[in-house]
Amino acid sequence: VEKVSGTDFTTFIHQNFTEPLGLEHTKTPVDSVASSQLASVYNATYSAALPKETINEIGTGGIYSTAEDLVRFATIFTGQSTGILSEKSVKAMEQEEYKRGIWPKGTDNSLAYGLGWDSVNLYPFNQYEIKALTKGGDTGLYHTSLVVLPEQRMAAAVISSGGASTTDQMLANEILLSALQEKGVIKELKATPTLKASNKEDMPQELVNYAGVYGDST
Repeated sequence: VEKVSGTDFTTFIHQNFTEPLGLEHTKTPVDSVASSQLASVYNATYSAALPKETINEIGTGGIYSTAEDLVRFATIFTGQSTGILSEKSVKAMEQEEYKRGIWPKGTDNSLAYGLGWDSVNLYPFNQYEIKALTKGGDTGLYHTSLVVLPEQRMAAAVISSGGASTTDQMLANEILLSALQEKGVIKELKATPTLKASNKEDMPQELVNYAGVYGDST
């Protein structure tokens, strides 16, 4: 971002996103953020509030925001805020990039990724042929999920102190499903499908080259 724009990341974010959209509570770690504005953190093993968390990251998360600011940000993708991203860019982000890689057929999950989105084919909305986009974010103690229904011009954002972004996503889904029912877009909720027991399968020959031992931070 800094190389292409010729300005620092924080200035770029404010000039191109927070100021045009009126996002008054969206900051980066370079900005002055009062700790009193951060949510307290609690854990079941300790009765008092834990120290508030700060993350010194730029460009790979670390942005402070509110649920209200996030749904305002989502108007870029519902066609209600123009001039931020081109329509061509918005549509490019919705492309089903996940189908270009190794992907099991006939499965639903929350990682059918696009360009920037964790999923562009989010369950359970795909069961109603409703396009749904989602992006989650996690630090050690704060967690967020934004779910956008671009064709319905709807979005829900859930931010939690503790928990997980995947849990926040399920809550955002339920909020939007209820709203879709109220609007009459969904007449009746579909039952959650019962998963069949998995069958043992031989590794496809074309994937054997990927065999090995892998690890991550968890």
